[in-house]
Amino acid sequence: MIDLHCHILPGVDDGPRELEESLAMARLAAADGIRIVVATPHLVPHAFADHPWIEESVTRLNAACREEGLPLQILPGAEVVAAPEVLQHLAALPRLGAGGYVLLEPPLVGLPNYLEELVFGLQLSGAEVVLAHPERTQIMRVKPEVFSRLAERGCVLQINVASLTGGAGRVTRRLAQGLVRDFPACVLATDAHDALHRPPLLARAATALRKLGGEARFREMTVERPGRVVGK
Repeated sequence: MIDLHCHILPGVDDGPRELEESLAMARLAAADGIRIVVATPHLVPHAFADHPWIEESVTRLNAACREEGLPLQILPGAEVVAAPEVLQHLAALPRLGAGGYVLLEPPLVGLPNYLEELVFGLQLSGAEVVLAHPERTQIMRVKPEVFSRLAERGCVLQINVASLTGGAGRVTRRLAQGLVRDFPACVLATDAHDALHRPPLLARAATALRKLGGEARFREMTVERPGRVVGK
């Protein structure tokens, strides 16, 4: 399996603070059957032009995983905040793995009138877009047609494991189920931040996904489509 959205790099955002905490997450992911994790630290527009630390941190974490014999590969990426200024930094935007996709985080609260224009601008520049956890946003609750239009334009919708399993509440679970039912271009990711409260575990959503589309749907959302996103 491939986890496209994971805050596994140490000491860079609200994820693990130390390398050992990152390794604890890596051990959980490997034991769960995840073989590729895309490291997606939060990234704001003013930091786009200066992010070599992402590759450097990924290199160190991969070396630590190899020392432990973990069958896990960490790929570089970022969770890019959806802000109008993103379009001023197109050349510097980190992609997910070796693919051409940007992981874009819509605001959890608020109804921004620029989101569709931002996505369209990214697509015009040649970037593909994965939208992080739309089921958690106020937009999805108030104006779900926004995500319908974005999906029709080719955006991939990334659903969190906790959303499907009920860990984020009933309303979020219902919205996540609706997205999986209505839109083929969905992927499942952990959005993990630690080894205890928000762990990197994909398999725990298998039952919920199989009810929505069977074993083939689970594989498509955790292996096949994520593989195309990261260029594997």
